[in-house]
Amino acid sequence: MAEQVCAGNALWAEDVLGVLCDLVDKSLVLADAEVAGETRYRMLETIREYAIEQLDASGEEAEFRRLHQRHMIEVAAGPPGRSSVPPPEPGPRICRCWSC
Repeated sequence: MAEQVCAGNALWAEDVLGVLCDLVDKSLVLADAEVAGETRYRMLETIREYAIEQLDASGEEAEFRRLHQRHMIEVAAGPPGRSSVPPPEPGPRICRCWSC
């Protein structure tokens, strides 16, 4: 998921994992339990608040929220052809916490 949300502008998708590992090494991001074969990452609340402030100050917060929301809608919809139920409409109930 990190590649789909964070790649772009100055960061290539293939570099996202390395940057994420650097943040884990610096204790800015925590690696949690593995779910379905994928490691889950999270930030402490104070770090997350600071990161949001920095994104807002740079004018990039809305774009990252949009990218995260789009990705979470794709995840919720599942693989193509899996269900005849249409994906949910974007909204606060789908993506309440963009960096959880």
